[in-house]
Amino acid sequence: MGVLGACCGGSFHDEIQLVGSGGSDHGDRFTFALSDFLAVRPANGERLEVMCSTLREHGRDVPGPRPRLWTSSAEFPDAVEIAALRLPVNPSVHLFGAWTIPAGRR
Repeated sequence: MGVLGACCGGSFHDEIQLVGSGGSDHGDRFTFALSDFLAVRPANGERLEVMCSTLREHGRDVPGPRPRLWTSSAEFPDAVEIAALRLPVNPSVHLFGAWTIPAGRR
């Protein structure tokens, strides 16, 4: 499983809860870490995925580091059947994508 995103105000760890059919929480969680969108290097083993050309705020270019989006991913030891993902409620974490890959298809 993987996510694409960035944090603001520093690097954060959080988790996505995997929900089974019928809405039951079967205990599996995907723990991820993402760096700040202005961080120059990853802090938690994530990978740089996108680097923007400039930061714009209120229609003006802001000098300084170029904004970045990071990917974080992990494999589950066994195949997990999921019906839904319960995303974290964390205003400092900005997720732009989440994906799963079926077992045996890497």
